[in-house]
Amino acid sequence: MKDSLTISPILISFVALCISIIVFWKTQRRARYEHNRQHFAEILSWHNQVIEVLMELKILSVEERPIRLAKLSALIESGRFYFPNLDRKDNFGAEKPWAYQGYRNVILDFLVFEYEIFSGRDIKNNLEYSDVFRRLFTSYVFKHLGTQQQTREIQKNTDIGKGKPMSLEDFLEKSPDELNSYFMAKMN
Repeated sequence: MKDSLTISPILISFVALCISIIVFWKTQRRARYEHNRQHFAEILSWHNQVIEVLMELKILSVEERPIRLAKLSALIESGRFYFPNLDRKDNFGAEKPWAYQGYRNVILDFLVFEYEIFSGRDIKNNLEYSDVFRRLFTSYVFKHLGTQQQTREIQKNTDIGKGKPMSLEDFLEKSPDELNSYFMAKMN
């Protein structure tokens, strides 16, 4: 009986310690998840603003472009907080202010190239390059955010996107009866 009285406080302390560790771990994990989710949302919002400006620049006249170019320049500046310059330990840009030292992240370089294209007068001959830079910009942001991994996590933890992904080719291979039942199910 005396031994059980000695073991009980130790056992209770051990269980309390285990519960504390589990609660701490879950709290840390939730905080990391929330931080990642917020970071993802911020960069996605920034990306959307950039794409909107780039699409507007494609259709604006030379006289209308300066305001959108100023917005693009501001987005490049704010993008430095998401994609800081790279320090290769070679003192490149050491004479510049701290945020501009080193090598600019390629994601921002694509936007600088876009800025240079749209600040020129001969845009029509450079729209092809603009499209390439825009697609590279989106692809690198996509990769940075781990968008495919995020999608898998969402599918694993929710009912969102549980169906088989379908391309236009997949859709067109379906029989007329399958297409009809597909649309009827969507309408109900």
